[in-house]
Amino acid sequence: MHESEVVLITGCSTGIGRALCAALGARGYAVVATARDAAALEGLDAPMKERLDVTDPEAARRVVDEVARRFGRLDVLVNNAGYSIRGALELLPTESIRKMLDVNVVGLVNMLSAAAPLMRARRSGKIVNIGSISGRFSQPLNGIYCASKHAVEALSDTMRLELGRFGVQATVIE
Repeated sequence: MHESEVVLITGCSTGIGRALCAALGARGYAVVATARDAAALEGLDAPMKERLDVTDPEAARRVVDEVARRFGRLDVLVNNAGYSIRGALELLPTESIRKMLDVNVVGLVNMLSAAAPLMRARRSGKIVNIGSISGRFSQPLNGIYCASKHAVEALSDTMRLELGRFGVQATVIE
């Protein structure tokens, strides 16, 4: 990676996303920090901060289009947005399950759909999906989260197969 590379990170309000934004920014990358709540991005030193709900495909396209307009490129997409709900499978509310899967799985595909055309056109790019060891090993009271992270594993494998021939790398971090 070079200092001039543009990195879009989803889910920068807390945790891994926020830390990654700060670390990459300190190393000279042009970081685009995003979060569902724009106020949560306060205090981050990033040349571009955007409100982004990854479950909204139009919002994903809008942010990626703005990145392309502003920087002329998108080198790295980090799909980090996600969260967990815990509880016995038969007791979890269906609506809560749907909302989590919409963020953790569908949101990742929404971001891919917005970013991949730019990367394919340049024949260059990296997509980094933040998974979890829970995507490989199920645990009691964490089944839905494990299922969502297992889906991230499968989607990452598919991205590698579909995009590799276009010079776009895809990986999952557990």
